[in-house]
Amino acid sequence: MLTERQKWLVLRRHTVLRSATLVDAQPYRLQWVERGTQPSTGGWRFNRDDGRNEILLNECLDELAEHHVRCAGLAVETYLHEVAHSIWSEADFRKLGKVLQEQSVPFLIHNLFEDARIEARWRREFGHRFGWLRWNGPPWDTEFLATLPPEAVFLGLITIENQRESLHRLLEVSEASGSECHARTLRILHFFKLATRKESPYVESTMAIVPLCRLWLDEFPRPPENGWRPRSGSIHGDDYRAAIEITDHNGEPQPWQEPKQLPDSLRHWDEKAKAALWRPDCNRDEFNPRIGARFEGLVAKALPGGIAKCKTLTAAKRLSLRDHVRGSERFYRVKRSLPEGMPRVALVVDCSGSMWHEPHLAGLTLLQIINHLHRSKKILGSVYLTYGTGSTRLPLPFDDDLLYSLDCDGPCEGIEACFEANRAELRQADLINVYTDGNILDTPFDRKKWRSQGIETYGLYVGQAAKVDVLKDWFDYALVRPSIEQLIIAWTRLLQRHRSVAGA
Repeated sequence: MLTERQKWLVLRRHTVLRSATLVDAQPYRLQWVERGTQPSTGGWRFNRDDGRNEILLNECLDELAEHHVRCAGLAVETYLHEVAHSIWSEADFRKLGKVLQEQSVPFLIHNLFEDARIEARWRREFGHRFGWLRWNGPPWDTEFLATLPPEAVFLGLITIENQRESLHRLLEVSEASGSECHARTLRILHFFKLATRKESPYVESTMAIVPLCRLWLDEFPRPPENGWRPRSGSIHGDDYRAAIEITDHNGEPQPWQEPKQLPDSLRHWDEKAKAALWRPDCNRDEFNPRIGARFEGLVAKALPGGIAKCKTLTAAKRLSLRDHVRGSERFYRVKRSLPEGMPRVALVVDCSGSMWHEPHLAGLTLLQIINHLHRSKKILGSVYLTYGTGSTRLPLPFDDDLLYSLDCDGPCEGIEACFEANRAELRQADLINVYTDGNILDTPFDRKKWRSQGIETYGLYVGQAAKVDVLKDWFDYALVRPSIEQLIIAWTRLLQRHRSVAGA
């Protein structure tokens, strides 16, 4: 949360601009809004009733940044971005909405191109870069470029602001990702140039860029509004939308409202949880439930209480030559049902913004598997969702349709806090899994402390192999694979090995 001095720095910058750049503009009203209020970062609109430009800034906008440095600087740059909207963006939102509807262009896509257009013009006319890289890195540094939506790559180009080193890095990654990925990246770069170059026919106004958005959708068709979404902490895509949402409310910031279709079983969630975890149909065209259905049986056999491979003294059809040569008396191998009964399995899922897209979809598959095994009474499952400013329990069993609307929009991880809040229940679990990228920016997870209390953890993640070293710092066992299918196979094999040792 921004301090009063940091807010004052924004106000001072505003005062300087009003006496210089904005001296001939319409009057401005600068207003701070509280956490849980829209906009989540910043927003602008022109209030025709009193002839004022209204800029709203959230006092907690710094909490959504990937890198928590120079919070006052982030607030100032967010403010300047909204000023750029006030100078060059269309003030008549209803007129704009009508044009977008006629061209079948989702507002989110148009906002992305409009942000690129106004920021490029700001750099040309004032010689000032926003420096977004200080707070949010480009997505191809942490995720596979080939799996990123084209809109996410376009947003990354806005973030790097034509910096030569970052642009060369993108081209290197695209070339290494294959010819098809490289060709797609070059096409995205072409659209970005058309949205930002001074000589482009699309950069004269907000309305002029609409045809370019239409060409983009013809080149990269996406489901309207239900597809891509800016990751947590990015003002691009949400700030202008927030202005439209408050147009019919006389400019007053609107409190967070409960999303539609929230299941009755989730009514206990507080406002923070609903804001970070619930967005109707956000995964509708991305999540594939057939993957989880294919692996449920494999996971069931690997969990405690299933069938384990054990070594025994009793003669059997199979034997282990290695153990026989070593002189072990237990060199016969048998499959045996272990007497643990119905196992208690806990799954803690990191729902912070860094888990967005592919890692998040893989986490939904794990949720689906745990939910189905609990419903079929093969396990006693418990699921905890963490989002930095809190954590909440997901009641089991739940309707599978819920997975299409679970979001990951938390400002940080909150895994240690989740374990503290649910200590008694976790100590009773036979198996505790934590699905996270290990990028813990808040309270570190104290593995030794929990191990001393009998809590053993499995860290799981779908992503780059280098993440395994990070997970090893936090959890007793760490598994990272490039796909959810490979992760489940590796996870079940590890569980079977551990149960085999226990059975021996």
